[in-house]
Amino acid sequence: MGRILVLLLGSLLVVGSTITGLVMLNPPPVEPGSPAATKTDDGQSRYTPAGVAFIQQFGELTLKIGGESGTATALGLPAAGGHVVIFSKPVDAHFVLPGSEIVIDDVERLDFFMRNDKVSSVEIAYAGNDMGRTLRQAGFTPSDLGVREENGVRIGARLESGRLEFTIRALD
Repeated sequence: MGRILVLLLGSLLVVGSTITGLVMLNPPPVEPGSPAATKTDDGQSRYTPAGVAFIQQFGELTLKIGGESGTATALGLPAAGGHVVIFSKPVDAHFVLPGSEIVIDDVERLDFFMRNDKVSSVEIAYAGNDMGRTLRQAGFTPSDLGVREENGVRIGARLESGRLEFTIRALD
């Protein structure tokens, strides 16, 4: 009986050590709510699967364009080319520009364009019902759609097939 108990305890010790070693070598994935997976050090949203899940959960995102915006790869985006993010439900987007900020609520899609590891522009698809308010938040009026430039950024608003779309482009 004593030998069986010793063998059983020894086996449990080996199995426990093996599991502990495997967990330490292969840590669990970062949870969507963890800051490392969802936000950069300067508060920008990440567009990795965990980052997009976090955006969807809390309903808002932050993106810097132009000036000291950081790298595209730090945001989970490719260094060059395009990337599309489609949200399953509309989110509020905070675009931090050099010297100002634009908030566009009810964003359903972002089309990113990157060059030299920077977000060079983003196209924003609006899905809300209050176009007038959203246009005013972005510095436009329903009768004044078009393009304006400020602090090294070009901001455009247009109606495309009855839908409101915005473009923000860094001019550097």
